[in-house]
Amino acid sequence: MSDQLGCAPDECVYVGDSELDHDVARAAGMAFCFLTYGYAEPFWAPEVGDSFDCFPSLTSAIAARALLPHA
Repeated sequence: MSDQLGCAPDECVYVGDSELDHDVARAAGMAFCFLTYGYAEPFWAPEVGDSFDCFPSLTSAIAARALLPHA
């Protein structure tokens, strides 16, 4: 997968709105950002990762993450 993305999984963020998306992100070794208004079961929240109720807060968090130094 790293070859297809052009970067390492720990340099990526997987944005999703369901338990399946969370599982895919975890299997790929990517950070997960959860949008709360999607297909997930009511009141489900990821064990690890940030949750967002609106798209602007998600994009701000991703932009801030992009500014962090990578190892």
